[in-house]
Amino acid sequence: MQPCTPITTPSKTIRSQTISVQGTVASGVTVQVFFNGSNVGAATVTGTTWTFSLGSQPAGTYAITAQAFLGSTASNVSNTVTIVVSLTAPAPPTRIRTTPYATAIDVEWDPSPTASVVGYLVYRKTGTGGTFTLISNTGVVQGTKYRDTTVTPGTTYFYHVTSVDGSFPN
Repeated sequence: MQPCTPITTPSKTIRSQTISVQGTVASGVTVQVFFNGSNVGAATVTGTTWTFSLGSQPAGTYAITAQAFLGSTASNVSNTVTIVVSLTAPAPPTRIRTTPYATAIDVEWDPSPTASVVGYLVYRKTGTGGTFTLISNTGVVQGTKYRDTTVTPGTTYFYHVTSVDGSFPN
């Protein structure tokens, strides 16, 4: 019997319809991947790493396992990872408002009503014709307030806040 072929991709929620997983395996084997117990195809094996992607998957929950083969000799089934395909973005926050100070602007909002929200991303643009740029680039903002300390007095700024759920990063 061949050693089990562990899946190293963590369980997660994704917004994409393409499910991708990877793992490790002994040299010289092939790997078959299973979604909810059904064989969905062979992984690409390079050295001791394998990868597999399958697109056009509908929203739902997928229990994914893998099995290595050396000829017709099969390994034990791998660990199971769960990938949830969620194609519905969380509801946005509401009532975005700002409070200006001499060297900063506080951006506040009412929380998204979506229960799975884990935080928020804050974007800013300069003037009405500018392009929104992510300014909360140290990760998702916990809570409903962000202090923008990179402002220039006399400049007009516009802010946009998005909700982030368990599918981020995807």
